[in-house]
Amino acid sequence: MTSRRGFLISGAVLGVGTTAGVVAWRNGWLSFGPRPSGLGNAMDDWMATRSGLRRLGKNLDGSSPEWAALDRQQLAAQLRERLGEVPAESDVLAQQLRGRIAQDFAADAATDERVSLDGWQLSRTEALLALLAYRCLGDEVDGELPPVAEQSFLTLENWGPQRTVQGKSVNTQSDGHTGLWFRFAEPTQSWYEISIDGERQPTFSNGKVLTSGLHGALQQRILGTPGRYVVAVHDDMNRRWQTLGEFVVDVPPTPYTREDGSVSASFCAIELWGPQATQVGVAENPQPDGSMGVYVRTGCSPKDSTLYFDGNALVTTVQADIVTARLPVSLLQSVGEFPLVLRSTRAGEEIVIGNIAVTSTPPAPPEPTQ
Repeated sequence: MTSRRGFLISGAVLGVGTTAGVVAWRNGWLSFGPRPSGLGNAMDDWMATRSGLRRLGKNLDGSSPEWAALDRQQLAAQLRERLGEVPAESDVLAQQLRGRIAQDFAADAATDERVSLDGWQLSRTEALLALLAYRCLGDEVDGELPPVAEQSFLTLENWGPQRTVQGKSVNTQSDGHTGLWFRFAEPTQSWYEISIDGERQPTFSNGKVLTSGLHGALQQRILGTPGRYVVAVHDDMNRRWQTLGEFVVDVPPTPYTREDGSVSASFCAIELWGPQATQVGVAENPQPDGSMGVYVRTGCSPKDSTLYFDGNALVTTVQADIVTARLPVSLLQSVGEFPLVLRSTRAGEEIVIGNIAVTSTPPAPPEPTQ
C-alpha cells in the first residue's frame, strides 16, 4: 500500500520528469485564464504538468481562511524564501523540489509547520507549491500562458552607475560587489529582478527603487572585458521584461607621459585642448563674464585639479573627461607664449598642457581636426 508521503514524493503529484505532460497543458487552461507563478518559466511549465498538485491546491484553498487569503504574490514570496534561487532548467528544478520537499517534511515536524489536510500530512513547501499551482492554473486545463515578452511597464527616471573602466569596480559595496540602483516613477515589486548581459542578479525592492549589481563571476567577466552590456528588469509574475539601458566598460585611458619619459600616476594623456592662441586683450573663446574659456580634454584627472596660466590659478571645473577654466582678459595683456599647467595639490603632481600664444594680431585659425 502506498503511503501519502510515498504518493507525493514518488511523483504521482509532484513528479520528476516534465516531458509527458507538456503537450497536454499547452492545449488549454482554466476558465479564468492562466497566470504565471512569478518564479520563472521552468516553474510555470513544471506546475502545468502537475494536475494532481493543482487539485491538492484546490482542496487546500477551501480548507481554511488562512490558506484562502494567500494570493499569488504572497505565495511566490514565501516559496522564494524557502527555495532560494529557482533553477531555469525544468529537470534540475524537478530534482531540487523533490529533495527539498523531503527535507522540509522532516524539518517541519520539529517546528510544527506541517500542514494537515483530510488526514494527510504535507510539508509547508509542498502546500505552498500546491496552492500556487492552483492559483495560477486552476484544476482544469483549457487555455495557454502568453509567451514571455518585452514590454514597457516601468518609467525609468534615473539609474547608475552606468559606466566604468576595465578592471575598476564602481559603487563598491561591503561584500565587494558593484552596486547599481534604479529609480522609477512607479512603485516596484518584490519579485522584480535585474539582469545584466542576460544573467539575473540579486535584486531588492524599496518603494520606487530597485538595487542590484554585479556579483561573483559575472562581475569578474564584465569588469575584465570592455564592452556594452544590456541591463533589463524582469517581471516573472506577469511574464514580461523591459530593457533599461547599457552598462559600459571602457578601455582604461592612457596615462600622461612627460617629456623625460616619466608616467603620471594621477593624470591621463591629453586628448585635446584649447584655445592655443589669442590676440592681446581678446578672449578667443569668450564666456558670458568676458573671460576666455579654456578646455582640456583628458581621460582622467584628480577632482581637485586646477589650471594655472603663467603661474596664475584659474577658476576650474573638473568633469569626467574634461577640465575647463576661465582665463581673465586681464592676464592677456602681453605678447608672448605662456605655459598652461594642470596641477593637483592632493596628488602632489602637475602636468604641462602646452603654451598659449598671445599675439599682437589675430592668430591664424586652428588646423581642422579629422
